[in-house]
Amino acid sequence: MNSLNPSISNRAKIDIRNDANYSDNRAQVILIFVFLSISIIVAEIGAKVGVSVIQYFATIVFLFTAFIAKSKYSLPIVIFSLFNTKTLVLFGVSCSTLLTIILVLKSLLLKNNKKVIMVSEFVFLAFFSFYEIIMASFGMTSNMFMLIKFWFSVVFLRFFLSENYGKQWMEDCFSFLFIGYIITVVTSILMNPSAIYEQRVSINDSGANMTGIFSSFIMAYSLYFLLDASLNKTLKIQSLISAVLSTIIGILSASRMFVLTAALTVALLVLASLFLMRGKVLKRVLIVLSIFIVGFIIIQSSGFLGDKISYIVQRIVEPTHGDISNERFEIWSQYFDKLSNNRVFLLFGFDYTKVGLSAMAHNAIIEQIATYGIVGNILIIVFLFAEWRNITFSVKVSHFSYLLSLNNLHLIPLFTIIVSGMTSHSFMTISKTILLIFSFFCFYYHAHTRKSLRRS
Repeated sequence: MNSLNPSISNRAKIDIRNDANYSDNRAQVILIFVFLSISIIVAEIGAKVGVSVIQYFATIVFLFTAFIAKSKYSLPIVIFSLFNTKTLVLFGVSCSTLLTIILVLKSLLLKNNKKVIMVSEFVFLAFFSFYEIIMASFGMTSNMFMLIKFWFSVVFLRFFLSENYGKQWMEDCFSFLFIGYIITVVTSILMNPSAIYEQRVSINDSGANMTGIFSSFIMAYSLYFLLDASLNKTLKIQSLISAVLSTIIGILSASRMFVLTAALTVALLVLASLFLMRGKVLKRVLIVLSIFIVGFIIIQSSGFLGDKISYIVQRIVEPTHGDISNERFEIWSQYFDKLSNNRVFLLFGFDYTKVGLSAMAHNAIIEQIATYGIVGNILIIVFLFAEWRNITFSVKVSHFSYLLSLNNLHLIPLFTIIVSGMTSHSFMTISKTILLIFSFFCFYYHAHTRKSLRRS
């Protein structure tokens, strides 16, 4: 275990369990990987042949594996499931949602368990429910199920992010993230190989844009770990495979948002390494960039992927109807009109299907305001702030002095989610909620459990 940063050791202590206690049996992790991977493959087969019962069976196996696994694997397993919200389902509810609910209830029912639902959490749940009931009674909007899912996912994170098992646990979280992505992509392509020849590839029926967004997030974290000399070789290999695969899938998705976030990721990594002016960091950045440049040249010269890159360039330079936003600017303008001309909508939100709008906002911030209004979002922000204080209770490091430091390049993957939200949906979907809070938590964890890149 890395020693604490001397600059913060006198101001903070963190209760991190010994790695030796955590990695008591690595065979358990492998067994979990096997069962989860088989579940994903079976669910994909069920989706391919159109038999829902097969998907339900695979989801039940996935849920059962998570239920019998030790609690220290709860968050890694949920992370593993985040890319399969379309195929791993049970009666229309995603496996990720069911996992957060079941694992929270399991923790509450365990003997000698110290986890409890706090009074403040009950109060916020009551507020959310009352707010949605009032809104629905006026025929304005009803997002009760979304808010309940959001509440469970945040409480789930409070339960399991506050445990801090150690460096091995964090590395397992990212192993589950990378392998979950790899298994999902490979399985989806094997089940439908003709999909890669489509104009825009969509993995797991998530849509080409979301495929590109998730790929950019995976690529950002993969590049980050390739630059971190303190990690084990297994995670390095997983990072390399994920980096290559996410880049290829991002290109195949022909997502302009992928191009933007990927370019920003590379630019931020280069600027950060130049700013830090540490030889080993700069050397690793140059090696990784050289590999990607050579790879890009090879891809560009190849017929298939070269054509895909040309198509992306065409989408950027010559967008359909001359609108690079793909009609999003017009949609946003309609939402702005509704919000600016109706104070009730601005304060409390509205249901776009009932006010003459033909599409969702396709912008996380606009969609958030339009759905819950200023009042609803104040409740959500206060709830998140309260839960964040509970999550980081044992990590009493000076927040902004460290978070704003370029020591911590976890900012970059987090940045990809926020930027990609400008053309996608609400931040309150379970995938984004889990990944946002988990990525933000990595700031704090990084300060205590691994050597910073500045000291490399």
